[in-house]
Amino acid sequence: MKPTFSLGLGLSAIVLFLSVISASAQTCPGGPGCLDPAFGIGGMFVAQPPLADDPSLNGALDMVFQSDGKIVVLARANDTASSFHTVLVRYTADGQLDATFASGGFLYIPAEAYAGTFARRLIKQTIGGQDRFVIASGDKCGAADCVKVQRYTTAGTLDASFGTGGVSTVPSRGLTVTAAAVQADQKILLGSPQYPLIRLSANGSPDTSFGSNGIATFNDARMLIGSMVTQADGKILTAGTYIGGASPDLYVARFTSNGKSDGSFGTQGKWVKDFAGKDDMGNGLAVDSSDRIIAVGSANIAGPMSDPSGWDAVIVRLTSKGTVDKTFGSNGIAAPLNIGGGEDRYRSVSIQSDGKLVVTGQGSLAGNSGDVLAARYNTNGTLDTTFHGTGWSLTDIYGGSDLAMAALIQLDPICSCSKLVVAATAPSGPAGSPQYIVGLRYNL
Repeated sequence: MKPTFSLGLGLSAIVLFLSVISASAQTCPGGPGCLDPAFGIGGMFVAQPPLADDPSLNGALDMVFQSDGKIVVLARANDTASSFHTVLVRYTADGQLDATFASGGFLYIPAEAYAGTFARRLIKQTIGGQDRFVIASGDKCGAADCVKVQRYTTAGTLDASFGTGGVSTVPSRGLTVTAAAVQADQKILLGSPQYPLIRLSANGSPDTSFGSNGIATFNDARMLIGSMVTQADGKILTAGTYIGGASPDLYVARFTSNGKSDGSFGTQGKWVKDFAGKDDMGNGLAVDSSDRIIAVGSANIAGPMSDPSGWDAVIVRLTSKGTVDKTFGSNGIAAPLNIGGGEDRYRSVSIQSDGKLVVTGQGSLAGNSGDVLAARYNTNGTLDTTFHGTGWSLTDIYGGSDLAMAALIQLDPICSCSKLVVAATAPSGPAGSPQYIVGLRYNL
């Protein structure tokens, strides 16, 4: 199998990339927490959309797996100074660009009518046994704001059986979709700061059994949704940032299957944590096999207010009732991760079959601008030191500020073992340098 780079990647970038891979291989002896050399080139793939006008604003945003194991990454590509293309790029399960998808592996979705908006969330539906990709973005519908939802086939074409010609629109008060999920019945859930919850039927029509014509609003508008998952019983969990106090806090909330706040969860339907009286935020969310809820994010523990050098990566576990799980960490909270005095934050969390928690985001040693961070926790909330020897690993792509945006656990059929696939954004240098869409695979 011959490794390939994605279209648009220049020779100098390839040389730099190979030098990074060589350094990574020398510093990580193999085993959990190390890049998997069987994936891509030395454990990574790198993509640069060929049609990007200003690659300094490109970047990965989300990711799903197809049923056949192929990897689909949602990204943005700068079109003009103020507008973006949404891009889907597809790779094989072992990290090779899939040129059979759309145009040489890239699907370019035209910029929205409202400049500066682009799809931030990608989810996968299963319709009639076939995979479908759903993206959601803000847009303008006439003079009014709306949410635009599009569904694509695995060939990269709009699915005409969804909405109108593959597109469904929902009135909204804003232009950002920050969370999305698919229910077991393939209904689509969307979350945004302006309209906390929107639900569409599987075919893209508003779900009239949910809220008011598919839109659920509730009394507490101070919850800014960052992540969303559904429980087996149909209830909806969200996590994000709560702006109801003197400073933003991390929150987890639960809603009934019809979009009402679930008063049986936490305090009046939510659990809120202020770590140190400064800025906190929630980013990722998962539910384990015991219905315990894991939320991850970042908290300014040590620095002055709003100083990024004080941000630590945090992970909490709650019971199914929205109270802290005292068997995890210290009163439900693992020790905040501070790697080396810089900014550390978690963005996503995945659960292994043995219950261990794998988290990704960004970590910074003193003096650097941020690397892809991956870490693993035991079920009791302690770092798993069998993972890279410390419980965490940092991967520097090109020397810029790298950030893991999404991560999923993949079953590798070659070894019948689990691997962690991460979608990240990696600049090739300081601010203003070209940014690349990067996929990494770690051994677990």
